[in-house]
Amino acid sequence: MGRSGGTTPNSCLKYAVAWGLFALFCLYRGNPLLVSLTQWIPPLAGRVLLLVMAALLLLDLLSSLAAVLQLSGSLRAADTVSRRWRALSEALDNGVTRHIQRRMARAYPSLARERLRPRRETAGAQTFAQGCGFYKLAWVFLLAALLGDLIETVFCRLKMGVWMSRSSLIYGPFSIVWGFGAVMLTALLYRYRNRRDGFLFAFGTVLGGAYEYGCSVLSELLFGTIFWDYSAIPFNLGGRINLLYCFFWGIATVVWIKGIYPKMSSFIKLLPMRGGKRLTWIMAAFMVLNMAVSAAAFARYVERNTSDQPAGSAFEEFLDRHYPDERIRAIYPDAKILEESDTLAGVVSSYRGSPEIQSTSTWLLYPQ
Repeated sequence: MGRSGGTTPNSCLKYAVAWGLFALFCLYRGNPLLVSLTQWIPPLAGRVLLLVMAALLLLDLLSSLAAVLQLSGSLRAADTVSRRWRALSEALDNGVTRHIQRRMARAYPSLARERLRPRRETAGAQTFAQGCGFYKLAWVFLLAALLGDLIETVFCRLKMGVWMSRSSLIYGPFSIVWGFGAVMLTALLYRYRNRRDGFLFAFGTVLGGAYEYGCSVLSELLFGTIFWDYSAIPFNLGGRINLLYCFFWGIATVVWIKGIYPKMSSFIKLLPMRGGKRLTWIMAAFMVLNMAVSAAAFARYVERNTSDQPAGSAFEEFLDRHYPDERIRAIYPDAKILEESDTLAGVVSSYRGSPEIQSTSTWLLYPQ
C-alpha cells in the first residue's frame, strides 16, 4: 500500500522536508522581496493587470472544473477507461478542454496519454460546443452578459422611470457580473442539472450570495468604489448582499439550469464547427481587450477624482482624452468613489500601521 502510485515513505519525507524549507524561505525572504518589487508597478497598470489576470484565472478555473466534472466516474472500471475517454473527447470536441486533460495526464501519470487522445471523426458528424467545454462556456458568458444588461436596463426603467446604463464595459451592453455568474452556475451545476429544484435553489442561494459579495469586495479593492449598496435592505451583510437578493439568486439558478440554459445550449450548437471556433476566439479577444480598456479607463477616472496629479504617461493622456469623466459617469452612473479611509485597503493599511501590528509583522518577516 505504501508504494501505490509510485511513492514510498522516504520519498514522501523528502518532499515534506523540501516543501517545509520552501515555506520558510517564502515566509522570511520571498514575501518581503515580492512586496518590495510590487512597489515598482504603476498603480494604474497594476490594477488593470490584476483585473485581467483575475478574469483569465477565473475562466481557466471554470474550464478546468467543467472538464474535471465531466471526467468524474470515468475511472471506475479499468476495462472501459479508453472507451470512456474517447467518448468524452468526441462529445467535447474541444481543443481547450483536451489541453486541460493533457495537463491532467502530465500531473497524474496513471492517466495514460493514449487514453486522452481523441479519435478523429468526419467533420459532418461533429457538433459545435457539445457538452460543457470552453466553447460552450465562452458563448454562455457572452449571451448571459448581454441578456443580463438588457434585463437590468428594463428593470431600472420600470422601477425608476429612467433609462440607465447597466453595462460593465465601455464598448457594448455587457454585464460581466451576469456573464461570469452564468458561467459559474453552468460549470458547477451542469452535472446536477437533473436534480430537484429545491437542491438547485439552495445551491444557487449560497453560491450566488458568495459570488455577489466577492464581486463587491473585488471592485472596492481594485478601484476604491462600490457599484451597489444594500444597507437600506433588511438582513444585509455589510451592504454587499442581503437575504432577499440571495433568494433571487436561488430562483435565478433554477430558472437558468432548468429553462434558459438548455435552450441557449441548443442555439449555440447550431453554429458551424469551423466558423464557430473562429468566431469564439474573435469574440474572446474582443472581450478581453474590452475589459482591459474599461478597467484602465475607470481606474484613471478614479485617479482624476481623488488626486490632483496630471497624466503621467502618454497612455494616461490617451485615457483622459478619449474617456473623460462625463463618459465614464454615463456608463457607470451608480459607481460611488469611497474615501481612502473607508475602503478595505484603507482599513487594512491603518490596521497594519498600528505599533502592535508593525512590531509583529517586522518580527515575522525580518527575524533577528
